[in-house]
Amino acid sequence: MSSAAVALREPLRAKFTAALAAASAVAALYVGRPVLVPLSLALLIALALSPVVDALKRWNVKLLPAVLATMALAATLLASIALFLAGQFAELTEAAPVHRVPLLGEPAIAAGIVEPLLNPLASAGAAILFAAVLLINRDRLAVHIAPVAAAAQDFGEHLLAQGVLDLGFGVAVALGLWAIGVPNFGLWALLGVMLRSVPFVGVAVAALCPLLLTGEPTPLIAAETFALFLAVDGALHLAQRHWLRPRKARLSAFAAVAATILWTCLWGLTGLLLAVPLTLGVALFGRRFQSLRFLDRLLVPSSRETAAPPKPDTALDDLAAARHALDTAADAPPPSSDSGHAICIAGPGPMDEAAAGLLAGLLQRKGLDARVVSFAETAPAELPRLALAGAWAVCFSATDANDAAALRQLVRRVRPRLRSARMIAGLWGWDGDALMDLRMAECDLVATRLNEAAERIERLAREEAEARRIAQEAA
Repeated sequence: MSSAAVALREPLRAKFTAALAAASAVAALYVGRPVLVPLSLALLIALALSPVVDALKRWNVKLLPAVLATMALAATLLASIALFLAGQFAELTEAAPVHRVPLLGEPAIAAGIVEPLLNPLASAGAAILFAAVLLINRDRLAVHIAPVAAAAQDFGEHLLAQGVLDLGFGVAVALGLWAIGVPNFGLWALLGVMLRSVPFVGVAVAALCPLLLTGEPTPLIAAETFALFLAVDGALHLAQRHWLRPRKARLSAFAAVAATILWTCLWGLTGLLLAVPLTLGVALFGRRFQSLRFLDRLLVPSSRETAAPPKPDTALDDLAAARHALDTAADAPPPSSDSGHAICIAGPGPMDEAAAGLLAGLLQRKGLDARVVSFAETAPAELPRLALAGAWAVCFSATDANDAAALRQLVRRVRPRLRSARMIAGLWGWDGDALMDLRMAECDLVATRLNEAAERIERLAREEAEARRIAQEAA
């Protein structure tokens, strides 16, 4: 076979392999929907409630009580929605012979529209139990999925904020329909909340339902109802895009429509309601893996990402400068550990341990005792065996701003085992925007350059030695 024929066959084989893999994935999603639907709901619920659990932990609530309280709140809210929806559905069914639909002719259409909405709620009820298990074990899972821990934190905050917006949409629409005089106003508001995630037509379909299923509305009521749904939705979209979450990427219009059609064909009404959050989550998590970076095409970049693209070489330049400073520095006497030591803890990134090692080398050249701790050694199962006694300074090294959430979790794991040690966040090469969004209140100091961190730790060492000397003289 000629070389030209071989060269022609290779791209065809790659395309055939990709098509076969895509077809296999779609078939697996369809066949496995009895298991995958509750699992997907559980993951979304766990991600959305994770910020609530974090808030309770910041108020000194233990992990297990925080998860149980959050799950109890979620289960109560879900049960209330299900009972309310069932009552409204029964009331609508009883009133159906009186309010026949002129355009459709049969009151049974109410059951066809409202009754399937109970199915996602039933699946969500089963998913809450699994979500609780995920939240209880999330620190252990974060160690094994460190590359996506930061994306999970951001996506969870996105889901929680979206839930709050949807709740506000439902309350505003319910009050508006009550003022207009539309019967079963709570049912239609809840229907609008559930269909709001459907791109382009979801809110319009939700606005049509009360007009078609509650008799013959006057033109004024029909116009007021339609305007109410569209005005509330438009106001919330405006707030979401320009004030609340301007930095979050979102799905492109084509991706949103295509994902809605695909997930609806695979999972029915549940897929219709979950299409946008599932696809957005897959795209955001795919950014963390080089082989899945093509999923970026599904996203519309935020204005901040467009105006200020990241500079991935900044951290590398800083590491190179620290390496040069370490090579050219004069030899120092062997460090003494009599007065304690500094600990350089590596973050979850692939270059974080190398950065921690360089910082430890710079400190040793200054005559200080410095030790390196890998990220694996800070896992919950390994942490009790980690020797942290005698440390007077701890520096957490991170070279990637996308690891901010994982770095916060690392600090919170280690902090209870430290007493009077000063904590430094070593954010090598991070830009101003990432530093502003960090919320690393747990650390005493923040350094963005290795040489700068070494100088600060050297000053802390002098202060520690002076404090020890004064204490010894006083004794």
